[in-house]
Amino acid sequence: LCSITILLHNIFVSPWTWIVIRFLTGVCLSGLYIICESWLNSQTSNHQRGQTMAAYIVTLFASQSLGQLFLYLASPSSYLLFSIASIAISLASIPLLMTQPKTPPISEQQQSISIARIYRRSPLGTIAMFLGSFCNGTIVSLAPIYSLSQGFSDAQAGWMVIAINSGCALLISPWGKLSDTFDRRFVLGVISGICTVCGCATLILPHTLPVLLGAFFLIGGLALPMTSIAQAYINDWLYQQEMIPAAGTIVLISGSGSVLGPLLAGSLMQYTSDTIFLILIIVIQGFLCAFGLYRMTRRSTDSLHEQSVAYVPSAPNLSPDSLAQITYSQRQLSFDFHGDELSGANKRAA
Repeated sequence: LCSITILLHNIFVSPWTWIVIRFLTGVCLSGLYIICESWLNSQTSNHQRGQTMAAYIVTLFASQSLGQLFLYLASPSSYLLFSIASIAISLASIPLLMTQPKTPPISEQQQSISIARIYRRSPLGTIAMFLGSFCNGTIVSLAPIYSLSQGFSDAQAGWMVIAINSGCALLISPWGKLSDTFDRRFVLGVISGICTVCGCATLILPHTLPVLLGAFFLIGGLALPMTSIAQAYINDWLYQQEMIPAAGTIVLISGSGSVLGPLLAGSLMQYTSDTIFLILIIVIQGFLCAFGLYRMTRRSTDSLHEQSVAYVPSAPNLSPDSLAQITYSQRQLSFDFHGDELSGANKRAA
């Protein structure tokens, strides 16, 4: 369906039909992201999740940087670029259909997980996912416009996007490894703090091409990896059975930020000045730095899996499936007792 919607752009050329087509394309891409991210999270342990998601994001942004270079191949109005995008989506489905590993197990008792529940599990992860996506959508969408407003050409504006994606592709792996080694909250605080300083320096320094390329490289390498670390931190506080239904909710949080960011920042740029683009990034990153350090004082560093110890009594008449369900129920009750909402039955059991 995504491949089809891409081809429809050159068949129905009007703003209103393109809005519908782009909406359908976004729905398809978000579905692909949900499948890929839930699969990766369910197959990865907590001590490797940061590096795994870093590799995933490196692949994502490296391909987006490569896509920018296709503008040198043909005009944006050419049918050729739409055809290449459609072919790429079709080719991507082939290894997915031919892959050997089994899909993650889906429990019959799985239910959708609300944003409120994810927030109760991980307040910092939820806020960082939303605001990080808010910044990412703003940076990727409006950096070329900001570059054009500073007097740079279309090709130079394209290089700004490449600098942003290259910074993310090169720096996200070290950040992911650090988040697997140290407290993810501390890593998030450090990243947002350095990004705040870089944003302030960009406002002060002269806006030459090398300065802006270097600034966007650093901002991309600091701001864009934040969502992958936030997602890893959220999944630290989820059971494996919850990761698949939670993936859709996490994408909803991320997508909401990615949509609202360019809308708000673009409107502010139109009615105030172009520098509000950087000021908004500075304010959000500064808030995330302070909130991340604050959350370190509110909860221990252990994840949900490290805090919950499953105890299954000897019961020779129980089947393996029953034992697995008892283990999951005891872990769920253990977490509920330590902070999640308690139902009447769980209160009595506790």
